[in-house]
Amino acid sequence: MALEQQVLRDQTGTLLAYPPASGAVKNITSPLVRIRTPNVSMPEEGSEDAATLDPVDTTLAAAASRGASSIVLASVANAPVPGRKYLIGKYVGDVDPLVVTVVRLDGTTAYLEEPLLRDVASGDLFCGYAVSHQLTTIETDDEGDGLAIWTITLGGVTYIWHQAFKVVKQYVHPDLTADQLLSQYPQVERLSYAEDLSLKEAIDSAWENMIIPSLESRGLFWERIKTVKRLNPALALATIYHLQRADARFPLDVLEESRQQYLRALDVAFQSVDFWYDAADDDGGRRDDENRVPAYRQLRLSR
Repeated sequence: MALEQQVLRDQTGTLLAYPPASGAVKNITSPLVRIRTPNVSMPEEGSEDAATLDPVDTTLAAAASRGASSIVLASVANAPVPGRKYLIGKYVGDVDPLVVTVVRLDGTTAYLEEPLLRDVASGDLFCGYAVSHQLTTIETDDEGDGLAIWTITLGGVTYIWHQAFKVVKQYVHPDLTADQLLSQYPQVERLSYAEDLSLKEAIDSAWENMIIPSLESRGLFWERIKTVKRLNPALALATIYHLQRADARFPLDVLEESRQQYLRALDVAFQSVDFWYDAADDDGGRRDDENRVPAYRQLRLSR
């Protein structure tokens, strides 16, 4: 799963999205987008802005085995962007392209966020499939919720999907890393979770589906957190509980104990909320709208 995207207030931030249909990336045409922000209304249908398709389109220069943490590209004329997802291979029968995230590029060697889940061959397609659009400072003039409606044409079929994002005064993302989680709780490595889900994605999923709703249910603006690290103990336990729920080996009493440990860690964090949360804004930093419904998200462990 992906974290809700954030763009900074008064900045020309770039919105990034991944099409729900990407089987033949080279055939994607006419990427378009309509944007609504707290300061700009949603344009009428037919008034879309042009979006940009990631131009990376090359092949692998060498084979790589399952578990490898890097791949060699035939060309970096259009270099992969660290942090973005890319596809290796094509749809062949029931086999999907492999989705990888590049974290660093050294010459033609691309280092990956997670080890390869299967073998890849020399000559396999490596291409980008992200679509993007740069927001203007007028669109980011105010903090709050935004919405992008993306459109692409693929093989003569039009695909439309919605993407929520936030305009914020500072970036707030989980501080806990997979290595930190494993060092604190080595047993996480033995948990059975979906093969296509990395530990980082499990942490992100616990953040989005457990930590954020817990903050919102307490009337806190999560985007005003000053020290995200204060939530790491609760986030670690939330991730463990999140993974255990997807593993049929764990009985209900074990799941309940894990849930209670997570809740106790949250209670400890909220006892010192003034130290890690900024409530100095004009409205006192709390969500006081009695009609506001917290944005709870469905618990998921898949992409």
